[in-house]
Amino acid sequence: MTRAQLINDLKQLIGPAGKGSEVQDPALGVWLNDAYDIIVATITDSIPDFFTKQANASSVAGQDLYALPSDFQKAVMVSISYDGTNWVRALPLNNIGQALDIQQSATTNFDQSQPFYYIYKDKIGFLPLFNQTISNNIKLWYSYNPELMEEDSDSPDLPRRLTSILKYYAYANYLDQNDEHAAAERMRQRFDVQLMQMVNQLVEQQVDQPRSVEVDNDSQGLYVTDF
Repeated sequence: MTRAQLINDLKQLIGPAGKGSEVQDPALGVWLNDAYDIIVATITDSIPDFFTKQANASSVAGQDLYALPSDFQKAVMVSISYDGTNWVRALPLNNIGQALDIQQSATTNFDQSQPFYYIYKDKIGFLPLFNQTISNNIKLWYSYNPELMEEDSDSPDLPRRLTSILKYYAYANYLDQNDEHAAAERMRQRFDVQLMQMVNQLVEQQVDQPRSVEVDNDSQGLYVTDF
């Protein structure tokens, strides 16, 4: 549904007249976008890779930090190539304090066979550093913030069944401004319950095989991985 259709749907829910001052379309659109933000944040917390994009970047020899996309929220997966041919997945550092190569002049702590990345403000850094300038050898999959609905032709980046509940949160705001606070609270509760039910359904998108636990080992010993 477009923003214009959602506003019309909300007006149908409100009815022909409210008890207080009437609200114009721009304000109704703001309330719908408020609900949109809440839904997106809830989905992202539960399913970090739901709103996911891929971005490519090119390495510069000796450069440690690279700009993140403007709509970046969280890193989902990073793959890099030090020679332009062979790709390897980079793993995240828990914090920048683990990047010993940044603190020391030596570069012996990290190896190209197992690179790491770290996030610093609006940039991403890699260790070990790239020793070649290569085109499109950095692949970043990341969760993003969908754009708000600004034009009547804009549509929310949501599954249809989630789009349909935007009006309940907006209607609760309408009831509040009409001093119908008890009814507004009930409408917000309806919104919250339906939102969590639908997000829980989205979490289990893979039903081909049940989740399993794999016990593996490396040079540091045994560890357990959920799949």
